[in-house]
Amino acid sequence: MKKTFYLFWALVLLGYIPIKAQADEKVVTLDRIVAVVNEDVITSLELQEKVDELVHKLRMSDSPTPPPSYIRSQVLNNMISIMVQLQLAEKTGIRLDSGEVNKTLAMLAKRNDMSLDEFVNEIEKEGTSFEKFKQQLHDEMIIARLRERDVSRHVQITDGEIERYMISHAESLFSGYEYHIEHLVLKNPSAKTLNGQKVEQVKRAAKEILDQLKNGMTVADYLSRKDINASLVSGGDLGWLALDHMPRIYAEHVIGLKEGEFSPIIHSERGEHIIHLVGIRTKEGAPSLEEIREKAHQELFVSKAEENGKRWLKQLTDEAYIEIRL
Repeated sequence: MKKTFYLFWALVLLGYIPIKAQADEKVVTLDRIVAVVNEDVITSLELQEKVDELVHKLRMSDSPTPPPSYIRSQVLNNMISIMVQLQLAEKTGIRLDSGEVNKTLAMLAKRNDMSLDEFVNEIEKEGTSFEKFKQQLHDEMIIARLRERDVSRHVQITDGEIERYMISHAESLFSGYEYHIEHLVLKNPSAKTLNGQKVEQVKRAAKEILDQLKNGMTVADYLSRKDINASLVSGGDLGWLALDHMPRIYAEHVIGLKEGEFSPIIHSERGEHIIHLVGIRTKEGAPSLEEIREKAHQELFVSKAEENGKRWLKQLTDEAYIEIRL
């Protein structure tokens, strides 16, 4: 009998058996540990509180609610990730005083066109106590500083990466730009007569023409010459074009040119191409080249920081002692 009694209370203390109140028949479930993270723990009640918060937000936004087991697992993983980051921040001396948190709260209220009291009331209307919100904000600010120190500060963006990004995203970044271009195409020999020697001859001819263009000859001058073979050379004035209205190999080179410049020789299956940028015009409100470059840098930075942050967090959690007791 004693063994049964002790076993019963052992299970109660571990949270596996609920205690039923005699007066009102309400069930009271004792708390238990669901995860050990280094020297800290996450309890069942803490996990359930976060699960309830997420489910409430999903319902308020009319978003579909995943299965409970999936939500519980994802929320626990997120809590573990937050905990290992806060532990590292504490060990390495990252601190925040209440004044910094209060200053951020005031800024958030102002951004939402509210007084601080109105902002607090709005938070509590959504079902979150202000103290919990303030603690979450504190933790987010701590983690932001940690990531700034350990991740963002080490992200490097080269000029070459910016140029490649601008080229690959040219149609969106330069949507407000139009380019007046001329071009020449020295066609490769037909498939029947195609051989390495003739292809090299075309490349040498293209180089000679580019040198002449850079020394003052115009595209129109070259095309008007009587000694050229019209079946092998074509080109002319293409007028004003947006990047998405010109051949992609042209668009990739045009954005790197200044007015009056010629492109390097561009090779394609069709032959050797030379572009002359006659002029650039922009629509009203279009960003400057410096602004486009800065936007490309920022988008690259965010992408790299996110990628590096995932690797950093994985390493951090891999090195931590984590025991799941779900």
